[in-house]
Amino acid sequence: MTTDSRRALASHGLPAIVAGFIVGAASWTYLPPAQAAEPVRPPPCAEMAQWAAKFNRDDEWQPSPIGNRHRFARLFAQEETTKHFGKPMVSWTESDVRAVRESVLACRRETKDRDLSGRYNQIQSALNNRVANFARESGPARERATAAMTTLATVPPSPALLRLKLALADAGSPEGHRKFQQASGSLPPQAMQAAAPARELAAAMAHLTAEDIADIVTMPAGKAAAAMRKTVLDGMVADIGKIPADPNGLLAIQQARQSIARDYADVFAPAEREQIDKTIAARHAAIGDEITTAVIAEIGKSSTGLNDAFADIEARSAPQLAGLLSPAQSTRIREAADARRGTVAESLHKSFIADLAKLPEDEASLERIDEARDAIGNWPPPAADQAARFRKAAEDRRATILAAVNRREAGRVAGRVYHSSNGLQKLEFVDRSRVLISSGEQTMPASYVEEKDGRISITGPDMAVTLAREGRVLRGWTTPLVRVK
Repeated sequence: MTTDSRRALASHGLPAIVAGFIVGAASWTYLPPAQAAEPVRPPPCAEMAQWAAKFNRDDEWQPSPIGNRHRFARLFAQEETTKHFGKPMVSWTESDVRAVRESVLACRRETKDRDLSGRYNQIQSALNNRVANFARESGPARERATAAMTTLATVPPSPALLRLKLALADAGSPEGHRKFQQASGSLPPQAMQAAAPARELAAAMAHLTAEDIADIVTMPAGKAAAAMRKTVLDGMVADIGKIPADPNGLLAIQQARQSIARDYADVFAPAEREQIDKTIAARHAAIGDEITTAVIAEIGKSSTGLNDAFADIEARSAPQLAGLLSPAQSTRIREAADARRGTVAESLHKSFIADLAKLPEDEASLERIDEARDAIGNWPPPAADQAARFRKAAEDRRATILAAVNRREAGRVAGRVYHSSNGLQKLEFVDRSRVLISSGEQTMPASYVEEKDGRISITGPDMAVTLAREGRVLRGWTTPLVRVK
């Protein structure tokens, strides 16, 4: 192996131990295609005997740095074999193997030495099997690898293709070959054209020598990766600049940042990473500013109705984008929402107080206030301070109206009848101590007592309940009961 060949092995990912093993074991010289095509020239039997005497089938060597599919006696890989047969064994064709096998057979028939005859038999067995298999598979593998590299060169540049070619440039070792297979198995859609030639390369490389892998695969892949690096980087910068200024664009920016950190950390140099990161940050800021301005404008158009004013402000604040915007942009939106909430609350509170004051002192007004209290209870958490003000105003007015209604409804309940809105539940206060309780078509008697605070306590078989009087309504039953008599 030449000095240049050793350098090629070292520069294409072979660990020092593996490279040293191959250099020490294989001293054959790589031949150019024209010279490799020349047929072998088997030596005379006298020289063949000297060569065969050194054959040891237990001392094995493998031509591939990435696997042990092909293994031979070390003698086949040594310079002595090249000297005796005119070309290194790794360049033998199937016809070369047949020629060597016939020469070995002829020399075996000629010799009278039993030990040498046995070695010839072992050599013939190796030629018939392992050497023949390698010769049959290595040539087509070189052709497939060359064709796959040609196809790979037609795939449009992309970050994924750059990652794949960088992995291919380091695929001349078992670990590098494994990483290349991983990269080829996880290609995104934009680089899927590279999947088929990548699979072809991964399979073909198992039949190639270290020299073939370097010359056909890893060295060209390294040069191709270096040549496309600027194109890929410029394309990435341009694509980032085209990300739309909308919520999907914010999500795309986040995904791009995560993908680069996760999938391309070892693809780009620090300066390239810095350029990409700055481009992403600038586009993120631009998209975020545009969206923030639009969101603030929408907040200013929010509803001013009691039922939905504050929920509408919250919805227009786009809280789902908070994690995608910068802290400063999120603060701008929050401050705009707070200001709008305060403005709407002041105006709404004035009209709310005025409307409460206009309510007549009757049961219908109590119902309207209860509906308003329910609406206030549904306001979102950011409106908690406003809700407290409105709720107090409603409760104060309700207490005033209820006192007036209760004064009109004061007096004993004897003789009064109350029922539910659907008429199925009914209480008939017969006299000062007895009440008839009806549920549907069933009626049962019970006793009652009017408490000093105006409440009514009813007791009967397996029951005890205390009802509160609110004007013409009794509360505390399974449903409110309204006086009808």
